[in-house]
Amino acid sequence: MVVSLTLNIALLVALTVVQQTVVRRWQPGSVPYVVSSGILFGGVAILGMMTPVVMAEGIIYDGRSVILGIAGLFTGPVAGGIAAVMAAAYRLHLGGPGAIVGVAVIAEATVLGVAFHYIRRRSERAMSWPLLLALGLLVHVVMLALQYAIPGGVGPDIVRHIALPVLVVYPLGMLLVARLMLDQEERYQREQRLSAMNETLEREVAERTSELAEANEELASMNEELTSMNEMLATLNEELEAANSAKSDFLASMSHEFRTPLNSIIGFTDVLLSGMAGELAAEQRKQIGMVNASGKHLLALVNDVLDLAKIEARKLVPEPVVFDLAVELEAVVGTMRPQAEAKGLLLTSSLCRAHIEVESDPRMVRQIILNLLSNAVKFTHEGAVSLDARCDDDGLRIEVADTGPGVPTEHQTTIFEAFTQLDGHTGLAPDGTGLGLAISLRLARALGGELRLESTPGKGSRFTLLLPTACPESVT
Repeated sequence: MVVSLTLNIALLVALTVVQQTVVRRWQPGSVPYVVSSGILFGGVAILGMMTPVVMAEGIIYDGRSVILGIAGLFTGPVAGGIAAVMAAAYRLHLGGPGAIVGVAVIAEATVLGVAFHYIRRRSERAMSWPLLLALGLLVHVVMLALQYAIPGGVGPDIVRHIALPVLVVYPLGMLLVARLMLDQEERYQREQRLSAMNETLEREVAERTSELAEANEELASMNEELTSMNEMLATLNEELEAANSAKSDFLASMSHEFRTPLNSIIGFTDVLLSGMAGELAAEQRKQIGMVNASGKHLLALVNDVLDLAKIEARKLVPEPVVFDLAVELEAVVGTMRPQAEAKGLLLTSSLCRAHIEVESDPRMVRQIILNLLSNAVKFTHEGAVSLDARCDDDGLRIEVADTGPGVPTEHQTTIFEAFTQLDGHTGLAPDGTGLGLAISLRLARALGGELRLESTPGKGSRFTLLLPTACPESVT
């Protein structure tokens, strides 16, 4: 009997997954979605009753309690009611002494599923596996209790035979179906978020492209005027230098806003297309393929527009030169000083000597220090922010310390992950994209170094950038 029940549940699991794929073409909550869900769940329940475990003439057991409980849980009272009416009509059509009790089982499974549907709307904890298992046990304990109402006094004997298999196989089957449907829901929501992100990025890239085109036209016009207006040469050169500086700042900031979201879109859609997250229907594969292709196109376009040909999707190639690190650090401090002073913070710098010549990529080093100082000023509400740079036996050590709220111990590793932001109760406002530290760590490792954190909650944080004296040719 256990084998028969298990095969019956396996069939219903497969049919339920197919049902979810069919109704996915409609918006959840819409009339077509609700009606089609009810009809398909009812059809699955009827198919289950076509391959039952027969205990006696007119007394059958199948997976209808699982399917109708799931129907009520995921689709609510209307779709669950449609499925229950279809299943009940078919059970009455089959007839036999167990027909009325069979209809009662259909009703109680649907009602309990709908009750958990409303509990779920108030708390997502209702979808945790212990509560789902509890729902499965409750539905089938009530089902066993109803068996005592079978005419002829055969109920107790039947309960003795089926109690153990029913209380083991059916609740686990309900848990399995519920988790599969929940996974499908979450996958659908992720696809919707990716689609919305893709539309937003397309719009933003179009706007930025238009702005850059206008800027390039203005620069071209300036260059033409320079050939015929020698008396304005000095002034125009200054303006061009300012424009180039603004362009460099623009490139550094836009890398946060564009590259990582685009790589995320491409990565997630690659996973879906590879089948690692489950097989896709033909239409799903087509749509996700379009998202994937658009994401790759946008990534290439952004890289071209932002002149980041040296930074590829999975490989960084630093451009090492010998430069004065002290000059770069003082420039970054100067950039952040107005923001620090506006908040009443003391911003200090301490360098081991007036000139620190190093061989590395100055743009990458500058971006890391700017990210660290910007975070320190942003999240420190009173006290001071300091920058220290010194050379020791291990190479170059640059430290950014603050008197801010600090980082809780449990977050001191995850804070370097992309899109990671701390909750407001830590004193860190969850604004921005949560990419600054992730990018800084990536750049540090590309330079052959490391980025470390020491923090005491309530007392402040210290980020340490360790760099070798020379920059490696490339880091993959």
